[in-house]
Order: sequence, then C-alpha cells, then structure tokens
Amino acid sequence: MINTNLFTVFPIYDDILMQNQYKLIEKDQYLNDVSLFKLYCPKERLLPFQFRRAPSVALLTTINLYTYNGILIGDILPDIPAFQIEYSYASGWDYITYYGSDDLTDDLPCGDYYLEITDGTTFWYSEVFHVSEDVIMPDDYRIYRGKTDYREWDTNELRTWR
Repeated sequence: MINTNLFTVFPIYDDILMQNQYKLIEKDQYLNDVSLFKLYCPKERLLPFQFRRAPSVALLTTINLYTYNGILIGDILPDIPAFQIEYSYASGWDYITYYGSDDLTDDLPCGDYYLEITDGTTFWYSEVFHVSEDVIMPDDYRIYRGKTDYREWDTNELRTWR
C-alpha cells in the first residue's frame, strides 16, 4: 500500500478502514460512532481536499456520495464547477486538489456522508462528514491557489504545503 495520505483537515484515504468510524477502541471493538468526530460541511459545497497518488494520466471518473453506513446516493462529480479540481505533479507524486471555493450545481442532502473517489482503477475514501443547512463556510476556509508553486491550507493555524 502506498502512503497517499496528506495531513489535511478533510483527509482522503486509500482504504475505507482508515476512517475514524473504523478505529479500534479495544480489541475487536470499533468506534463506529460518527457523532464523536463530525466534520461539518455546508450543503452548497464540499470541504476542500487534496490527496496524492502514484503518477498516472487518468482523470477522476466519479465522486460517489455515500451515507456513512454505505448506501450510495449518487455521483456528484458532474455537480462540481469547472476548474475546481486540479491535477498537478511534484516530487514524484500526482496531487489532486479540490479547491471548494465555488458552490456545487446541486445542494448536498443533509446528513452524514463520505466520498468514494475513483479514476477508474484506484479508489479513495474521504473521512465521514456532516452536511447541514446551518453551516456557513467562511471565505478563508479553502485551499489557497496562489501564484507560487505550493498549495496552502488557508486557516488560522493549520498550514499544509507541498
């Protein structure tokens, strides 16, 4: 297994068992309670994310939205506005970035979900997140697209560069 994890607020994993809901409390007892670690998300847009993979020419083919217990809601890739997903290469890795600065064309339903992202050959899974009508995404809570050759998570204390 390739370590494709970047330390971001909204993590993307290459194995669904890395989600917090599958963390062990004790031997053979899983946490399995999404209420303990909610990532809040507005219904108008996804939380911004970035992950890396081994170099490939494949583009993302689907971003499926699942309820936290595995029920498929549908593919939301067509709802993501143009230029919100960027593919870049640095230091032997492909970086896939979703900026999250523009609203989706359709609102997300309220509830607890995760994403299954694929390029047709490899699958990645997001952490579980909670969609609510009451969440307002501040303008500085996004991945910054600057003129330099790095990405910066633009929040008060957490900075992630590549």
